[in-house]
Amino acid sequence: MKKLNFFIILIFICSSAHAAWIKVWESDLSNHFIKSDTVKYKSKLVNFWLLTNNNVPDDSGYLSYKQKIEIDCNYDQLRIVAQIGYQKTMGSGLSTRFQKAYEEWEEIVPDSLGGELYSHLCSKKIK
Repeated sequence: MKKLNFFIILIFICSSAHAAWIKVWESDLSNHFIKSDTVKYKSKLVNFWLLTNNNVPDDSGYLSYKQKIEIDCNYDQLRIVAQIGYQKTMGSGLSTRFQKAYEEWEEIVPDSLGGELYSHLCSKKIK
């Protein structure tokens, strides 16, 4: 099911000028979406915005987050570039920018959200 969702996403991103939040991963606790028009490639790096909707507020009281993510396709790593928390779903409501600096690179874990993003975004360069 996850691979089918990603295939649909890739088709949508490639064929549409319309920017949308497209679901790419779901778990018992949250759903994750990519903003289709933010996927940008520069050499072996890919940058994009990821939206996470939590099913219940986290310890900080946020129901959703927008994160700018950077993946290094050469070294199988990712990092968060920026992160914003929101009190409502889909990045709405009161927001707080609580991280603006680059985090350290982290190894991508297979069978995870990062692994799924890596396998699709690094194997196919979306134009």
